[in-house]
Amino acid sequence: MANLDPDKALWLVSAEGGTPVPLTELDVGEETHRWPQVLPGSKRVLFSLSREVGNFQAAAIAVVDLKGAGKKIVLEHAGMYPRYLPSGHLAYVTRGRLFVVPFDMDRLEARGAPVAFDDVSSNTSIGSAQFDFSRNGILAYRSGRTEDIKTIQWLDAEGKATPLWNEAGAFMTHRLSPDGARLVLQVNQESGADLWIYDWQRSVRTRLTNGIVASRPIWTPDGRFVVFRSVTGISWVRSENAGNPQPLTQSAMLMQVPGAFTPDGTHLIYSQLSQGRGAEMRTVEVESGSGGLRAGRSELLAKLSSNALFAAFSPDGRWLAYGDCPDGVYEVYVRAFPDNGTRVQISNSGGIMPVWSRNGHELFYSTEDQRIMVSNYVVKGEKFLAEKPRLWAAKRLANVGLAGNLDLAPDGKRFAVLMPVESPEPRERQSHAILMTNFLDEVRRRVGGK
Repeated sequence: MANLDPDKALWLVSAEGGTPVPLTELDVGEETHRWPQVLPGSKRVLFSLSREVGNFQAAAIAVVDLKGAGKKIVLEHAGMYPRYLPSGHLAYVTRGRLFVVPFDMDRLEARGAPVAFDDVSSNTSIGSAQFDFSRNGILAYRSGRTEDIKTIQWLDAEGKATPLWNEAGAFMTHRLSPDGARLVLQVNQESGADLWIYDWQRSVRTRLTNGIVASRPIWTPDGRFVVFRSVTGISWVRSENAGNPQPLTQSAMLMQVPGAFTPDGTHLIYSQLSQGRGAEMRTVEVESGSGGLRAGRSELLAKLSSNALFAAFSPDGRWLAYGDCPDGVYEVYVRAFPDNGTRVQISNSGGIMPVWSRNGHELFYSTEDQRIMVSNYVVKGEKFLAEKPRLWAAKRLANVGLAGNLDLAPDGKRFAVLMPVESPEPRERQSHAILMTNFLDEVRRRVGGK
Protein backbone atom coordinates (compact mmCIF):
# COMPACT_ATOMS: atom_id res chain seq x y z
CA MET A 1 0.00 0.00 0.00
CA ALA A 2 1.25 3.50 -0.81
CA ASN A 3 0.89 6.80 1.03
CA LEU A 4 0.27 10.29 -0.30
CA ASP A 5 1.34 13.45 1.55
CA PRO A 6 1.43 16.90 -0.09
CA ASP A 7 4.68 17.90 1.61
CA LYS A 8 6.46 14.56 1.09
CA ALA A 9 5.55 13.33 -2.41
CA LEU A 10 6.08 14.91 -5.84
CA TRP A 11 3.31 16.89 -7.53
CA LEU A 12 2.62 18.23 -11.02
CA VAL A 13 1.13 21.61 -11.90
CA SER A 14 0.65 23.26 -15.28
CA ALA A 15 3.07 26.05 -16.24
CA GLU A 16 -0.04 28.20 -16.78
CA GLY A 17 -1.23 27.44 -13.24
CA GLY A 18 -4.08 25.29 -12.02
CA THR A 19 -4.73 22.48 -9.57
CA PRO A 20 -1.69 20.37 -8.62
CA VAL A 21 -2.01 16.63 -9.13
CA PRO A 22 0.10 13.93 -7.42
CA LEU A 23 2.98 12.42 -9.38
CA THR A 24 4.37 9.97 -6.79
CA GLU A 25 3.11 8.09 -3.76
CA LEU A 26 5.15 6.96 -0.78
CA ASP A 27 5.48 3.22 -0.51
CA VAL A 28 5.73 1.59 2.90
CA GLY A 29 9.02 2.51 4.57
CA GLU A 30 9.59 5.62 2.43
CA GLU A 31 9.88 8.97 4.19
CA THR A 32 9.94 11.52 1.37
CA HIS A 33 10.41 12.17 -2.36
CA ARG A 34 12.01 15.50 -3.23
CA TRP A 35 14.41 17.60 -5.35
CA PRO A 36 13.03 16.53 -8.76
CA GLN A 37 14.72 17.15 -12.12
CA VAL A 38 12.97 16.55 -15.46
CA LEU A 39 15.23 14.39 -17.61
CA PRO A 40 15.97 15.06 -21.31
CA GLY A 41 12.96 14.20 -23.45
CA SER A 42 10.54 15.55 -20.80
CA LYS A 43 9.07 12.12 -20.10
CA ARG A 44 10.79 11.16 -16.85
CA VAL A 45 11.71 12.77 -13.55
CA LEU A 46 14.81 12.12 -11.46
CA PHE A 47 14.41 12.57 -7.69
CA SER A 48 15.74 11.77 -4.24
CA LEU A 49 13.99 8.99 -2.25
CA SER A 50 14.67 8.89 1.48
CA ARG A 51 13.69 6.17 3.94
CA GLU A 52 15.06 7.89 7.05
CA VAL A 53 13.58 10.89 8.83
CA GLY A 54 15.69 14.00 8.33
CA ASN A 55 18.76 12.10 7.13
CA PHE A 56 19.53 12.07 3.41
CA GLN A 57 23.12 10.84 3.55
CA ALA A 58 22.06 7.41 2.33
CA ALA A 59 19.01 8.38 0.26
CA ALA A 60 18.26 6.46 -2.91
CA ILE A 61 18.11 7.98 -6.39
CA ALA A 62 14.95 7.14 -8.33
CA VAL A 63 13.18 7.88 -11.62
CA VAL A 64 9.45 8.05 -12.40
CA ASP A 65 7.71 8.87 -15.67
CA LEU A 66 5.51 11.96 -15.89
CA LYS A 67 2.39 9.80 -15.87
CA GLY A 68 3.30 8.64 -12.37
CA ALA A 69 4.00 5.03 -13.36
CA GLY A 70 7.11 2.92 -13.44
CA LYS A 71 9.00 4.25 -10.42
CA LYS A 72 12.47 2.72 -10.46
CA ILE A 73 15.35 2.88 -8.00
CA VAL A 74 18.44 3.85 -9.96
CA LEU A 75 20.99 3.83 -7.14
CA GLU A 76 20.49 2.63 -3.56
CA HIS A 77 22.22 4.23 -0.55
CA ALA A 78 23.74 6.93 -2.73
CA GLY A 79 23.24 10.43 -1.38
CA MET A 80 21.15 13.51 -1.94
CA TYR A 81 20.17 16.09 -4.52
CA PRO A 82 20.70 13.97 -7.68
CA ARG A 83 21.23 15.74 -10.99
CA TYR A 84 21.64 14.38 -14.53
CA LEU A 85 24.57 15.75 -16.55
CA PRO A 86 24.48 16.21 -20.34
CA SER A 87 27.61 14.04 -20.46
CA GLY A 88 25.52 10.97 -19.52
CA HIS A 89 26.30 10.92 -15.81
CA LEU A 90 24.53 11.30 -12.47
CA ALA A 91 25.85 13.72 -9.88
CA TYR A 92 24.87 13.72 -6.19
CA VAL A 93 26.28 14.73 -2.81
CA THR A 94 27.00 12.64 0.26
CA ARG A 95 29.06 13.49 3.34
CA GLY A 96 29.74 16.90 1.81
CA ARG A 97 31.37 15.58 -1.38
CA LEU A 98 30.18 15.71 -4.97
CA PHE A 99 30.11 12.26 -6.62
CA VAL A 100 29.61 11.41 -10.29
CA VAL A 101 28.71 8.03 -11.82
CA PRO A 102 27.97 6.98 -15.44
CA PHE A 103 24.25 6.66 -16.20
CA ASP A 104 22.49 4.71 -18.96
CA MET A 105 19.42 6.75 -19.92
CA ASP A 106 17.88 3.94 -21.96
CA ARG A 107 18.06 1.31 -19.21
CA LEU A 108 17.84 3.82 -16.35
CA GLU A 109 20.85 2.24 -14.69
CA ALA A 110 23.97 3.59 -13.03
CA ARG A 111 27.09 1.95 -14.40
CA GLY A 112 30.47 1.60 -12.71
CA ALA A 113 31.86 3.09 -9.53
CA PRO A 114 31.16 6.70 -8.48
CA VAL A 115 34.10 9.12 -8.47
CA ALA A 116 34.50 11.87 -5.85
CA PHE A 117 35.06 15.48 -6.88
CA ASP A 118 35.05 18.68 -4.79
CA ASP A 119 33.48 19.46 -1.42
CA VAL A 120 30.03 21.01 -1.85
CA SER A 121 27.92 22.84 0.70
CA SER A 122 24.95 20.69 1.71
CA ASN A 123 22.19 20.32 4.28
CA THR A 124 21.32 16.75 5.20
CA SER A 125 18.32 17.85 7.27
CA ILE A 126 16.43 18.78 4.11
CA GLY A 127 18.54 16.90 1.56
CA SER A 128 19.74 19.88 -0.47
CA ALA A 129 23.11 20.79 -1.96
CA GLN A 130 24.33 24.02 -3.49
CA PHE A 131 25.49 23.15 -6.99
CA ASP A 132 24.16 23.37 -10.54
CA PHE A 133 25.28 22.77 -14.13
CA SER A 134 24.83 24.56 -17.44
CA ARG A 135 24.25 22.70 -20.68
CA ASN A 136 27.63 23.78 -22.00
CA GLY A 137 29.53 22.25 -19.10
CA ILE A 138 29.94 24.96 -16.47
CA LEU A 139 29.68 23.84 -12.84
CA ALA A 140 28.62 26.41 -10.23
CA TYR A 141 28.81 25.46 -6.54
CA ARG A 142 29.38 26.68 -3.03
CA SER A 143 32.26 24.86 -1.43
CA GLY A 144 33.18 23.50 1.91
CA ARG A 145 30.32 24.05 4.33
CA THR A 146 28.02 21.28 5.56
CA GLU A 147 24.93 22.89 7.08
CA ASP A 148 23.53 19.93 9.02
CA ILE A 149 25.93 20.43 11.95
CA LYS A 150 24.23 22.49 14.65
CA THR A 151 24.65 23.61 18.23
CA ILE A 152 22.07 23.71 21.02
CA GLN A 153 21.80 27.12 22.66
CA TRP A 154 19.72 29.03 25.16
CA LEU A 155 18.14 32.07 23.48
CA ASP A 156 16.45 34.98 25.30
CA ALA A 157 14.19 37.75 24.00
CA GLU A 158 17.14 40.14 23.59
CA GLY A 159 18.72 37.71 21.14
CA LYS A 160 21.49 36.63 23.51
CA ALA A 161 22.55 33.02 22.88
CA THR A 162 24.53 30.93 25.40
CA PRO A 163 25.59 27.27 25.09
CA LEU A 164 23.24 24.62 26.43
CA TRP A 165 25.42 21.75 25.15
CA ASN A 166 29.04 22.46 24.32
CA GLU A 167 29.15 19.95 21.47
CA ALA A 168 27.96 20.36 17.89
CA GLY A 169 26.24 17.59 15.95
CA ALA A 170 23.66 16.57 13.37
CA PHE A 171 20.84 17.49 15.74
CA MET A 172 17.16 17.61 14.76
CA THR A 173 13.96 17.74 16.82
CA HIS A 174 14.46 18.31 20.55
CA ARG A 175 12.16 18.72 23.55
CA LEU A 176 12.78 19.85 27.13
CA SER A 177 11.46 17.62 29.89
CA PRO A 178 8.45 18.96 31.86
CA ASP A 179 10.76 20.16 34.66
CA GLY A 180 13.25 21.61 32.17
CA ALA A 181 16.19 19.63 33.57
CA ARG A 182 16.68 17.27 30.62
CA LEU A 183 16.57 17.42 26.87
CA VAL A 184 15.55 14.64 24.47
CA LEU A 185 16.86 15.10 20.96
CA GLN A 186 17.15 13.33 17.65
CA VAL A 187 20.71 12.86 16.39
CA ASN A 188 21.27 11.89 12.77
CA GLN A 189 24.11 9.52 11.95
CA GLU A 190 25.15 7.55 8.89
CA SER A 191 23.61 4.44 10.46
CA GLY A 192 20.29 6.20 11.04
CA ALA A 193 18.57 8.52 13.51
CA ASP A 194 18.67 7.87 17.26
CA LEU A 195 17.32 9.59 20.36
CA TRP A 196 19.47 10.82 23.24
CA ILE A 197 18.70 12.27 26.68
CA TYR A 198 20.93 15.13 27.84
CA ASP A 199 20.95 16.30 31.48
CA TRP A 200 22.29 19.78 30.79
CA GLN A 201 22.79 20.66 34.47
CA ARG A 202 25.13 17.70 35.03
CA SER A 203 26.44 17.45 31.43
CA VAL A 204 25.39 13.78 31.28
CA ARG A 205 24.04 12.20 28.10
CA THR A 206 22.26 8.86 27.71
CA ARG A 207 21.35 7.03 24.55
CA LEU A 208 17.67 6.05 24.37
CA THR A 209 17.52 4.18 21.06
CA ASN A 210 20.09 2.28 19.06
CA GLY A 211 19.77 2.16 15.28
CA ILE A 212 16.01 1.70 15.04
CA VAL A 213 15.30 5.01 13.19
CA ALA A 214 13.47 7.18 15.74
CA SER A 215 12.18 10.74 15.35
CA ARG A 216 9.77 13.40 16.65
CA PRO A 217 10.20 12.64 20.39
CA ILE A 218 7.86 14.06 23.02
CA TRP A 219 7.70 13.60 26.81
CA THR A 220 4.83 12.29 28.86
CA PRO A 221 3.68 15.01 31.31
CA ASP A 222 5.25 13.18 34.27
CA GLY A 223 8.63 12.92 32.49
CA ARG A 224 8.81 9.14 32.95
CA PHE A 225 8.55 8.20 29.27
CA VAL A 226 9.48 9.46 25.82
CA VAL A 227 7.14 8.73 22.92
CA PHE A 228 8.42 8.89 19.34
CA ARG A 229 7.75 7.99 15.75
CA SER A 230 9.18 4.65 14.63
CA VAL A 231 8.96 2.66 11.41
CA THR A 232 6.13 0.55 12.88
CA GLY A 233 3.99 3.42 14.22
CA ILE A 234 4.41 5.21 17.55
CA SER A 235 6.67 3.75 20.25
CA TRP A 236 7.66 4.58 23.82
CA VAL A 237 10.73 4.14 25.98
CA ARG A 238 11.51 4.94 29.62
CA SER A 239 13.44 8.17 30.04
CA GLU A 240 15.60 6.58 32.77
CA ASN A 241 17.05 3.08 32.61
CA ALA A 242 15.62 3.08 29.11
CA GLY A 243 15.47 -0.59 28.14
CA ASN A 244 14.01 -1.64 24.81
CA PRO A 245 11.48 0.63 23.09
CA GLN A 246 7.93 -0.73 23.05
CA PRO A 247 5.07 -0.12 20.62
CA LEU A 248 2.24 2.21 21.65
CA THR A 249 0.38 2.18 18.35
CA GLN A 250 1.35 -0.15 15.51
CA SER A 251 0.81 0.41 11.82
CA ALA A 252 3.37 -0.30 9.13
CA MET A 253 0.86 0.88 6.51
CA LEU A 254 -0.10 4.20 8.13
CA MET A 255 2.49 6.92 8.80
CA GLN A 256 1.90 8.03 12.41
CA VAL A 257 3.59 10.98 14.12
CA PRO A 258 3.09 11.84 17.83
CA GLY A 259 2.08 15.43 18.53
CA ALA A 260 1.28 16.20 22.18
CA PHE A 261 -0.14 14.77 25.39
CA THR A 262 -2.99 16.40 27.24
CA PRO A 263 -1.66 17.96 30.48
CA ASP A 264 -3.09 15.06 32.52
CA GLY A 265 -1.40 12.51 30.24
CA THR A 266 -4.59 10.58 29.48
CA HIS A 267 -4.73 11.34 25.74
CA LEU A 268 -2.19 11.66 22.95
CA ILE A 269 -2.77 13.75 19.85
CA TYR A 270 -1.08 12.33 16.76
CA SER A 271 -1.25 12.62 12.98
CA GLN A 272 -1.85 9.74 10.62
CA LEU A 273 -1.41 9.45 6.87
CA SER A 274 -3.20 6.72 4.97
CA GLN A 275 -3.94 5.92 1.36
CA GLY A 276 -7.18 7.37 0.06
CA ARG A 277 -7.96 9.28 3.28
CA GLY A 278 -5.15 11.83 3.38
CA ALA A 279 -3.86 13.18 6.67
CA GLU A 280 -5.81 13.02 9.92
CA MET A 281 -5.39 14.46 13.39
CA ARG A 282 -6.42 11.79 15.87
CA THR A 283 -6.61 11.35 19.63
CA VAL A 284 -5.91 8.10 21.47
CA GLU A 285 -6.47 7.20 25.11
CA VAL A 286 -3.24 6.36 26.99
CA GLU A 287 -2.89 4.50 30.28
CA SER A 288 0.33 4.79 32.28
CA GLY A 289 1.41 2.25 34.88
CA SER A 290 4.38 0.39 36.28
CA GLY A 291 4.46 -1.71 33.12
CA GLY A 292 4.70 1.32 30.86
CA LEU A 293 2.24 2.89 28.45
CA ARG A 294 -0.78 1.30 26.82
CA ALA A 295 -2.99 2.77 24.10
CA GLY A 296 -6.76 2.53 24.12
CA ARG A 297 -9.43 3.76 21.76
CA SER A 298 -8.47 6.10 18.91
CA GLU A 299 -10.81 8.74 17.47
CA LEU A 300 -10.67 11.15 14.53
CA LEU A 301 -10.32 14.76 15.65
CA ALA A 302 -9.95 16.62 12.33
CA LYS A 303 -8.85 16.25 8.73
CA LEU A 304 -5.47 17.79 7.85
CA SER A 305 -3.70 18.91 4.71
CA SER A 306 -0.36 17.52 5.90
CA ASN A 307 1.06 14.91 8.25
CA ALA A 308 3.37 17.50 9.88
CA LEU A 309 1.19 18.28 12.91
CA PHE A 310 3.34 20.24 15.46
CA ALA A 311 0.65 19.90 18.15
CA ALA A 312 0.80 21.58 21.57
CA PHE A 313 -1.75 21.87 24.39
CA SER A 314 -2.39 25.01 26.42
CA PRO A 315 -1.46 24.70 30.12
CA ASP A 316 -5.10 24.23 31.12
CA GLY A 317 -5.71 21.65 28.37
CA ARG A 318 -8.63 23.61 26.87
CA TRP A 319 -6.91 24.60 23.62
CA LEU A 320 -4.87 22.75 21.02
CA ALA A 321 -2.39 24.59 18.78
CA TYR A 322 -1.14 22.87 15.65
CA GLY A 323 0.23 23.45 12.16
CA ASP A 324 -1.51 22.83 8.85
CA CYS A 325 -1.22 23.99 5.23
CA PRO A 326 -4.70 24.06 3.64
CA ASP A 327 -3.61 26.78 1.20
CA GLY A 328 -0.10 25.45 0.58
CA VAL A 329 1.61 27.51 3.33
CA TYR A 330 1.98 26.25 6.88
CA GLU A 331 0.15 28.34 9.46
CA VAL A 332 -0.50 27.91 13.18
CA TYR A 333 -4.09 27.33 14.27
CA VAL A 334 -5.86 26.92 17.62
CA ARG A 335 -9.00 24.90 18.26
CA ALA A 336 -10.90 23.95 21.40
CA PHE A 337 -10.38 20.58 23.06
CA PRO A 338 -12.69 18.72 23.09
CA ASP A 339 -13.22 19.98 19.57
CA ASN A 340 -16.21 22.17 18.75
CA GLY A 341 -15.50 22.37 15.01
CA THR A 342 -14.05 25.89 14.90
CA ARG A 343 -10.48 27.06 14.63
CA VAL A 344 -8.59 30.36 14.96
CA GLN A 345 -5.60 31.20 12.77
CA ILE A 346 -2.69 32.60 14.81
CA SER A 347 0.18 33.18 12.38
CA ASN A 348 -0.32 35.58 9.49
CA SER A 349 2.67 34.93 7.21
CA GLY A 350 3.60 31.29 7.76
CA GLY A 351 4.35 29.41 10.95
CA ILE A 352 5.06 26.03 12.53
CA MET A 353 6.09 24.60 15.92
CA PRO A 354 3.61 26.30 18.30
CA VAL A 355 4.71 26.45 21.95
CA TRP A 356 2.61 27.72 24.86
CA SER A 357 4.03 29.65 27.79
CA ARG A 358 2.94 28.44 31.22
CA ASN A 359 1.65 31.88 32.22
CA GLY A 360 -1.44 31.28 30.08
CA HIS A 361 -1.08 34.41 27.98
CA GLU A 362 1.48 33.75 25.22
CA LEU A 363 1.67 31.42 22.22
CA PHE A 364 5.00 31.20 20.36
CA TYR A 365 5.88 29.70 16.99
CA SER A 366 8.68 29.73 14.42
CA THR A 367 8.49 31.26 10.96
CA GLU A 368 9.63 30.01 7.58
CA ASP A 369 12.72 32.22 7.85
CA GLN A 370 13.57 30.59 11.22
CA ARG A 371 12.62 33.37 13.63
CA ILE A 372 10.52 33.15 16.80
CA MET A 373 7.18 34.98 16.91
CA VAL A 374 4.77 35.43 19.81
CA SER A 375 1.06 36.21 20.02
CA ASN A 376 -0.60 37.31 23.25
CA TYR A 377 -4.08 35.93 23.81
CA VAL A 378 -7.05 35.99 26.15
CA VAL A 379 -9.93 33.58 26.60
CA LYS A 380 -13.42 34.99 27.05
CA GLY A 381 -15.92 32.27 27.76
CA GLU A 382 -15.66 29.86 24.85
CA LYS A 383 -13.77 32.32 22.61
CA PHE A 384 -10.03 32.32 21.99
CA LEU A 385 -8.86 35.85 21.13
CA ALA A 386 -5.31 36.28 19.83
CA GLU A 387 -3.41 39.51 19.18
CA LYS A 388 -1.37 40.22 16.07
CA PRO A 389 1.90 38.22 16.24
CA ARG A 390 5.11 40.12 16.90
CA LEU A 391 8.78 39.23 16.62
CA TRP A 392 10.09 37.74 19.88
CA ALA A 393 13.77 37.55 18.92
CA ALA A 394 15.46 38.59 15.68
CA LYS A 395 18.13 35.88 15.75
CA ARG A 396 17.66 33.17 13.13
CA LEU A 397 17.61 29.52 14.15
CA ALA A 398 19.00 26.57 12.21
CA ASN A 399 16.89 25.36 9.30
CA VAL A 400 15.78 21.77 9.96
CA GLY A 401 12.91 21.71 7.50
CA LEU A 402 9.68 20.29 8.91
CA ALA A 403 11.22 19.33 12.24
CA GLY A 404 11.58 20.99 15.61
CA ASN A 405 14.25 23.62 16.29
CA LEU A 406 12.93 25.23 19.50
CA ASP A 407 11.32 24.54 22.87
CA LEU A 408 10.47 26.86 25.73
CA ALA A 409 11.96 26.58 29.21
CA PRO A 410 9.43 26.22 32.06
CA ASP A 411 10.07 29.79 33.26
CA GLY A 412 9.01 31.14 29.84
CA LYS A 413 12.06 33.43 29.63
CA ARG A 414 14.31 31.52 27.25
CA PHE A 415 14.18 28.90 24.52
CA ALA A 416 16.36 25.87 23.90
CA VAL A 417 17.10 26.30 20.20
CA LEU A 418 19.12 24.69 17.42
CA MET A 419 21.57 27.15 15.89
CA PRO A 420 23.78 26.88 12.80
CA VAL A 421 27.47 26.47 13.51
CA GLU A 422 29.34 29.71 13.02
CA SER A 423 31.89 29.36 10.26
CA PRO A 424 35.48 30.52 10.93
CA GLU A 425 35.61 31.77 7.34
CA PRO A 426 34.89 35.45 6.59
CA ARG A 427 31.30 36.09 5.49
CA GLU A 428 32.38 37.04 1.97
CA ARG A 429 34.15 33.68 1.65
CA GLN A 430 31.05 31.82 2.90
CA SER A 431 28.96 33.43 0.15
CA HIS A 432 31.54 32.86 -2.55
CA ALA A 433 30.37 30.76 -5.52
CA ILE A 434 32.89 28.81 -7.57
CA LEU A 435 32.58 28.46 -11.34
CA MET A 436 34.36 25.60 -13.09
CA THR A 437 34.41 25.66 -16.89
CA ASN A 438 34.76 22.54 -19.04
CA PHE A 439 33.54 20.44 -16.14
CA LEU A 440 31.89 17.86 -18.38
CA ASP A 441 35.21 17.26 -20.11
CA GLU A 442 36.78 16.66 -16.72
CA VAL A 443 33.97 14.23 -15.84
CA ARG A 444 34.52 12.23 -19.04
CA ARG A 445 38.28 12.13 -18.39
CA ARG A 446 38.00 10.94 -14.77
CA VAL A 447 34.77 8.91 -14.79
CA GLY A 448 34.52 7.71 -18.37
CA GLY A 449 31.36 7.57 -20.47
CA LYS A 450 30.36 9.24 -23.69
